[in-house]
Amino acid sequence: MMYSIITLSEETILFSGSFTGIMYAESASGELDTAFAKCPARQKIDTGNRQSSAEGHCNITVSSEDTVYAEWQCKGEPGICKGTFTLTGGTGRFKGVTGSSELVIRSVLNQIAPGMGDGSVIRSASGLAVLPELKYTLAKKD
Repeated sequence: MMYSIITLSEETILFSGSFTGIMYAESASGELDTAFAKCPARQKIDTGNRQSSAEGHCNITVSSEDTVYAEWQCKGEPGICKGTFTLTGGTGRFKGVTGSSELVIRSVLNQIAPGMGDGSVIRSASGLAVLPELKYTLAKKD
């Protein structure tokens, strides 16, 4: 993950950046298992109310010809965010793909941010995105 920090108020922090990593299917099978995901994201944390919301998109690369596009959103408290992950299209054999899953994101950003100044950059942080029931349908070929 790489994020920049923007202070919106005394109690509100905005993270802007992207996270990247390998997508693993729990069953270690399927066409998206071991695909590379890059996901630009924005996360807003209200430290006073201990609330968090985030949204973003993903580019999931299966091969040089096959890519899946997705969007996601979640809400929760700092450190854990629950929401939805929706496949919006793709290229190659994933052209016209549709699908979705619940989404749970766990992150340490809320532990790193306090005390950092406006404009600070976090070059590395750990987190986990879980899609417990990702199901998708490929478009029928004519």
